[in-house]
Amino acid sequence: MRTLAHLCFCVAVALGLGCITDYPVITDNDQDHDTGSSLGGGGNAPLPVNTNGRAHIRESSQTAFLYEDGTDELFSFVDQKANGDQTLLTYNNHSGLAGQPAFHADLYCNPDWQGCAIWTAPNPNDPGDQPFDGTPNENCLGFRSLSILVATGRYYGECGRTRLALEDRLALLGQGKLTRRLGRIGLIYDLDATNFSIALDNNAGTVTSLPFRGDARVWYGGGPDPRATVDLTNPLLGTVGRSYANWLAEHGTDHTTATLCYAGICAPFEIAGNQGPSTPERVMANMNLHY
Repeated sequence: MRTLAHLCFCVAVALGLGCITDYPVITDNDQDHDTGSSLGGGGNAPLPVNTNGRAHIRESSQTAFLYEDGTDELFSFVDQKANGDQTLLTYNNHSGLAGQPAFHADLYCNPDWQGCAIWTAPNPNDPGDQPFDGTPNENCLGFRSLSILVATGRYYGECGRTRLALEDRLALLGQGKLTRRLGRIGLIYDLDATNFSIALDNNAGTVTSLPFRGDARVWYGGGPDPRATVDLTNPLLGTVGRSYANWLAEHGTDHTTATLCYAGICAPFEIAGNQGPSTPERVMANMNLHY
């Protein structure tokens, strides 16, 4: 595991943890990826994971910078894709009360943060990447407290991003209708074009909204062994699959990011692109088989 690198510079009198510009790849073997160990004795190298958005990088300590108009506290996030490419972002938690810092908390592992990032650093999964690069935003509150930590190891890991923020999960619970199925109480969600949408991103510059026809019903029952059912019997849903096949044929790449939104609450999913079982021909054949 790499040790902390040097601090490049400070703005004002800021010292301590600042903006992270280089971070190890997060893998499905957690902290052991630096050892080169394999999983399960099968000889497979640990694979990068998709954080599905920003995950808060835990600090060894939290530092507040005191000013006459309030306090600043800097903290960073890692947004990693399935291939290990990262974007590192640093934000400022500002309190308007001088001398009374309000430190950020990750009690619910909800890393979402409003406002502009004072530092954004690309960190591709490439041994030849420049570890000291990044872009500051001098217009963001907190730039005065900017210090740069060029690299860090995964000492404490990340406050893992859940698929949805706490507020969104609570909102979804309120949208569902209670019903009993499979011997338990669960929630039913009715999806149609008025409340549900799908956006496709080929990660090469093309983002398209997929037309949604028909309706579907989702039932979810939580508990220690969560279960769910999805009713896809409406024949109009076949047009959705066929539209996706046509999109793959024209814009497909190795993988697709599909962002699903229900009642204004969205979550991204990484799915196979124009390869393997998801080629346009296979998708179309599957649609013709069922619809």
